[in-house]
Amino acid sequence: MRDLALTSCFLLCFGMTFRYPYAGILTWGWISFMTPHQETYSFAQSIPFNLVISVVTIIMLISKKELRKIPKNTVSYCMMFLLVWTSITTMNAYDVDWSYKIWDMTTKSFVFMFLIMASAYNKVRIHSLVWIMVASLGFFGVKGGLFTIITAGTFKVVGSANTMLFDNNSCALALVLTLPLVNYLRIQSKLRLIRIAMAGVMVLQIVSVIGSYSRGGMVSLAFMVGLLWWSSKNKVTMAVLGVAILGVGLSMMPDSFWERMNSVHDAAAGKDESFQGRVNAWYVAVYYAIDHFPIGAGFYGPQLPGIFNYYLPGQEPHAAHSIYFQVLGEHGFPALFVYLVMLAAAIFNFQYVMREAKGWVGWEWIVNLANMCRVSLLSFYLGASALSMAYYDVMMTLLTLSVILRKMTETHKKEPGRDALDGEVGFRRGYSEGM
Repeated sequence: MRDLALTSCFLLCFGMTFRYPYAGILTWGWISFMTPHQETYSFAQSIPFNLVISVVTIIMLISKKELRKIPKNTVSYCMMFLLVWTSITTMNAYDVDWSYKIWDMTTKSFVFMFLIMASAYNKVRIHSLVWIMVASLGFFGVKGGLFTIITAGTFKVVGSANTMLFDNNSCALALVLTLPLVNYLRIQSKLRLIRIAMAGVMVLQIVSVIGSYSRGGMVSLAFMVGLLWWSSKNKVTMAVLGVAILGVGLSMMPDSFWERMNSVHDAAAGKDESFQGRVNAWYVAVYYAIDHFPIGAGFYGPQLPGIFNYYLPGQEPHAAHSIYFQVLGEHGFPALFVYLVMLAAAIFNFQYVMREAKGWVGWEWIVNLANMCRVSLLSFYLGASALSMAYYDVMMTLLTLSVILRKMTETHKKEPGRDALDGEVGFRRGYSEGM
């Protein structure tokens, strides 16, 4: 039944792409963010949904002349550099066949980001993309939250099997990453029913993060809640609600949860094997990058026994478990420098939008969206310091949105009467054209 439902929904979106090419972008995003085929049990798991929709989308975007120039921005330049540089490091990887599979997926993700930059040029398209991200990850948040409540937190919350989110830590961080976006849709929606629904989704996602038993997820969640509180106008109300939700969620958790949380003291004392494995992986990444400057070992290379045990004989190989050491070990110091610049530039882009568009009539949405995206990214930067999610597509999409929102703001600032990239005229045009 799930297979038929998914395939039918995909075919509907596939058909819409021929009339509205941007529907293909949204479908592509849905398949990438949520990997819904991993929630099925039969033939749908073997259908190459992403390949089919990506090829058709690119063809239709080009044939209907939907693509515009990629905005000139530090983030877009950094993405271009990383696309080229990681291709070079893959060709010179420690194990080319091993790294090629990850290079293939990452390259497709970069191509997707460039297509978004060139096609998401009005409010409707941007909001549609935000809804896709929220719906894709919100599914796991709602599901995990209800699961935690029903089981009283006895079992860990994870995402779909055979995906990055099957790891409880990665799943928790992905949910934290999208929480501010859910909040954006809540405060931006005019329909009371949607606002209530989004508030409910936020509560269940928070419960889901708690139910993941992820120490890093809890730290990121606390940091994110603090940022939301700091940027809110109703600080007292936010504080009361935040404490109430977290208090109720934590109160239902069993002793096993608290034992897991208290193990952070073991990590600080160097007694936690999981944390020590991360430290060992960071050590290997640094010294491999130094010994093989300027390139690294290629995608997922440093965790191979041949590399890991060369630096730490007899130790069990570990993945980087840090986006920063992951990039360093896989692609060297030049890649890490550009990667850090890209992450910082996205924050500066959002801050620019918040500063320049503040007070513009009809542009409150862009200020709110920039703020929520900024909170999302900062929370991710912290949580991902202990996870291998350097090229996570939802995070990359937020980086991409920073470029688009800044371009829209700059265009309106220079030419207020021009409607090519501004908010309200493009918004109405998007509805009149259907997408």
